[in-house]
Amino acid sequence: MELSWTAEELTLILKNGHLRKFPKNQIIFYAGAVCNEIYYIDKGWVNIYSLTDEGKRVSVGLRSKGEFIGISEAFCRSPWQCFAQALAEVEVYAIELKNLYIILDKYPNILRKFLSLTAYRLQQANTTMLNYVCKQAPGRLAITLLNLAEKSSSKKNGKVKVSIKLTQEELAAIISTTRQSASRIINSFKKLGFIEMKGRQIQAIYPDKLRAKSVGEI
Repeated sequence: MELSWTAEELTLILKNGHLRKFPKNQIIFYAGAVCNEIYYIDKGWVNIYSLTDEGKRVSVGLRSKGEFIGISEAFCRSPWQCFAQALAEVEVYAIELKNLYIILDKYPNILRKFLSLTAYRLQQANTTMLNYVCKQAPGRLAITLLNLAEKSSSKKNGKVKVSIKLTQEELAAIISTTRQSASRIINSFKKLGFIEMKGRQIQAIYPDKLRAKSVGEI
């Protein structure tokens, strides 16, 4: 689970931040570009992904409101290692690294939280890469949907409403498959009762049902 931040901690971190807005599909930062700030997501969803040598996208993680992005590069003082793309209209606070380092030097409790977050994200990235290698597209979609459900605050009677409306093309890109393959898997999940659809978009997820079915068996 992502770390929770107190209101006092966020105020200290964001007080020198600059609000920026990105329309859907816009790239927030590019792999290889100079990293001179981190971002706090105040609205919307962001897909963090990398590219294989063949040009295929591999989604490293979906980030939403209340999460920081760009942390590992800030500590390594390295260029961006991934791409960040807005999946919907996104608003972020950009915090320059020089201001972040001042805060971390002054408040060791905040430093420890960022270090814990970096370690957690590294574990996530390793798991994602392992899933990409070992899991077929249905398994990757199941994991993606469970991650979406985990980040949702709308849960009732075992059903989680999806707060972001992703097209089948967008889901296909996230799980690194074709739109046709994604469409077949989504229809299969619908028949199995794992999800609810409205038109061509997923409206709700039943995480317990999805989790009960072994990912390897889907």
